[in-house]
Amino acid sequence: MINGVHAIIYTKAPGEVRNFFRNVLGLSSVDAGHGWLIFALPPAELGVHPSDDESFHQLYLLCDDIHATMEELRGRESNSAAH
Repeated sequence: MINGVHAIIYTKAPGEVRNFFRNVLGLSSVDAGHGWLIFALPPAELGVHPSDDESFHQLYLLCDDIHATMEELRGRESNSAAH
């Protein structure tokens, strides 16, 4: 039985993306070495859709209260930018 999924985001700005997941979203992580952070994620789902264009990726974040979550994230983003 599969009991987990490992997803990878490819980016030209890995430090900024890691900072977003760590400081803005507040996800915990482990350092796999050399700054490679592996983030713990809540339960997830996977959708596979056909595309006539080039392959691309989308990341959706789910929450119970969008307004409260946006307010919390804006506060974290402001604090993260100050550091």
